[in-house]
Amino acid sequence: MKKIDVNFISRILVPVDFLDASKDAVKFAIEFAKRTRAKISLLHAYRLIQPKILLLPYFKSPVYTGPELKNELEVYSQGLFEKIESQLFKGVEVEHEFLTEIGFPAQAIETTVNRLSIDLVIMGTLNKKKESEFWGSNTLEVIKKGICPVLAIPDGAKFKGFKSITLASDYDKVKNVNVYTFIINLAKTFKGKLQILHLTQNDSTLCKEKLSAKKEFEKVFTGVDHSYYFKSSSDFDDGISEHLDSENTDILVIIPRDHNYFEKIFKRNLTASVLLKTKIPLLIIHE
Repeated sequence: MKKIDVNFISRILVPVDFLDASKDAVKFAIEFAKRTRAKISLLHAYRLIQPKILLLPYFKSPVYTGPELKNELEVYSQGLFEKIESQLFKGVEVEHEFLTEIGFPAQAIETTVNRLSIDLVIMGTLNKKKESEFWGSNTLEVIKKGICPVLAIPDGAKFKGFKSITLASDYDKVKNVNVYTFIINLAKTFKGKLQILHLTQNDSTLCKEKLSAKKEFEKVFTGVDHSYYFKSSSDFDDGISEHLDSENTDILVIIPRDHNYFEKIFKRNLTASVLLKTKIPLLIIHE
């Protein structure tokens, strides 16, 4: 994973499919850029597939050769980009650009992140059918790659600042302090208070190893307004949801330490029982 710069973020990538969910992500990106002076890159990935009948009023022909189809899709995408610009960027002094990439979205995002040294990917999510499918497959795939911090915006979420930030921690020993630099800068930039939440299925008593890790947290978060929460819950989802509701959290931060941890969380429908209910953005930062 790319080392997080102590200067927070300078490049933000927002994948767009021109639906409302991706437009919500653009709105969050603009708020980030206003405060960090970051440049926003809007990326639309597409495949060279013949246009559907629904789009034929726009396209001149139902069948194109490769170069012709690419040109038509580029022109079509540019028109949609211009609509987003007029709707969301009008009167906003934020540096931005429009990019297109041929290929599947997740791969196009990974390629662009590496090529442009992107610091943060902001993606919208859409619940089309049922709660268990809340996370779009593209968002989930990008998060699992761990190439860059990803901020996932639930469908319908509205930006209201990040004054209350919850970090769900397993209290394992801090392995990469640079990971926490992003969280520290997030809190300072948005003048937010950090809540470090530790959930246990047994009781709230911390073993020696966990207590040692807590002392390391104290060193890492020196100068940041933060507090600790210890809660017992037989169900991870319920414990997280209860805390988010009671503390009016604006954003949930999770640092997956390995793929097993990540899979365990998402197979338990954290998205359905927590994020869909509270509409809270989720920030994933891999070690």
